[in-house]
Amino acid sequence: MKPAAPLHRSVIALLPTRPAFRAMLAGMLRGFGSRLTTLFALVALSATPALAHHIDSAIATPDCTSSTIALHFTGGELENLPFTVTYSVTALCTDGSVNSFPGSVSGMPIGAIQGQFVGTFDVTVTQSVPLLAGRSCSITGTATLVNGNTVNVTNITGSSQFQVDCTETCMGNPHPTCMPAGGTLPNGNVCRADCTFCGDGIVNDGEQCDDGNSIDSDSCTNQCISRSTKSALIGPSSMEGAIKISNGDWVNGGYSLKSNVKTDLTVMGQVTITGKCSNGGTDTVIVPLATMTFHNPAGAKDWLPTGDANSVLSWQGSVKVGVTSPAICGGVGKLDASKGAVFTATMFATPPQPGALVTFRFKYRDPAAKGKPNTNCLDTSDPNRSKADVCGASWSETKTFDP
Repeated sequence: MKPAAPLHRSVIALLPTRPAFRAMLAGMLRGFGSRLTTLFALVALSATPALAHHIDSAIATPDCTSSTIALHFTGGELENLPFTVTYSVTALCTDGSVNSFPGSVSGMPIGAIQGQFVGTFDVTVTQSVPLLAGRSCSITGTATLVNGNTVNVTNITGSSQFQVDCTETCMGNPHPTCMPAGGTLPNGNVCRADCTFCGDGIVNDGEQCDDGNSIDSDSCTNQCISRSTKSALIGPSSMEGAIKISNGDWVNGGYSLKSNVKTDLTVMGQVTITGKCSNGGTDTVIVPLATMTFHNPAGAKDWLPTGDANSVLSWQGSVKVGVTSPAICGGVGKLDASKGAVFTATMFATPPQPGALVTFRFKYRDPAAKGKPNTNCLDTSDPNRSKADVCGASWSETKTFDP
């Protein structure tokens, strides 16, 4: 085959036949013939088709509560023409069932301008997959993109194949408190089919109570059965005199008891101080006391947990007013505690013991209000705690109750 003539010769061959004129132009063209070749090549390249349309991602996200799968597709290099993504997801479940669920979604590319720019797409479609409810299934599938005459196939990921355990969604309960249904919880209870459990703080069907904790010895057992409880009340008692409590003060409370209960005795209590504010009105300081269970208190020879008013064991609670408890008297006034404090308690014996008796006494102390260092009487790292004039408060009168 005869090789093609150089570009400048081809151009000269088209010119008039005068020798002088043709010689002049030949000299001019010979210098930039190679540049014209490059120019024509670029023009030819610009006329080539755009890159192939493609799907960048196809992700399946299950929603077992509604037995649906959200399919999210993204991609690019689309012409300014409608596109369609057709797909098929297959659910292979542990019961042996295998079913496919086809569908499609269409739209116009984002940012595409015909003849100037290609566009992208980002679409999500929800596909119903009834088999998901209450089963463990593997989801796989494929997706196909069509834009103009270009077709592209990709796997549906998530990542391509994943486990969907829809028993974990507790479909009967819009506000589940545990998962998965049927599982055993740290407190030993079982997560029910509707994902509620004894200990979630909600009194559900079949429960007598639910205090939201895993303490089996309190008034509501870990089986959510109520125990018969009795109450105790002493006061108001003003062992501390006409003190005035300020915001920032540590206020401490405690009790001791004697009992003929031979099994377990559980006590939940608090100390309450109510009085007038220096800036008008009244307010209250509440000191919650730790829940305590005493084993066979009948066998003790002294008060429980101690008879020593200066021992750290004689205190069961403390608050720093306005810091670990609400502020009093608008945060600026002082509370007149000259009327004293009140001790209240709820108690029960496990199992109940007919004829059982419990004798209480209590105390409270605001060291700062007594002109002493502001002290948390439960803080054993504070050297002031062990001083009798700081935390060695006097006991109230005693009272006896039937638990």
